[in-house]
Amino acid sequence: MVRCSDYPRDSVLMLHHLDGEKWTAHIIHRDIIHEFYLINTSEIPSYIIEYYPFYTTEGERREFR
Repeated sequence: MVRCSDYPRDSVLMLHHLDGEKWTAHIIHRDIIHEFYLINTSEIPSYIIEYYPFYTTEGERREFR
């Protein structure tokens, strides 16, 4: 299991390994809304990058790689 916490947005992304290349992405918003997605191992980096947006001083989005 991988847990990515985002305290300012009161949100959590959890990745649960199922079997082989299959994972469940579980996003929790404010302990109320739960979203589930089935993903492959190769999709994990893009889910983490999308979950954690990084912004420059002018509000421009910058990807973390």
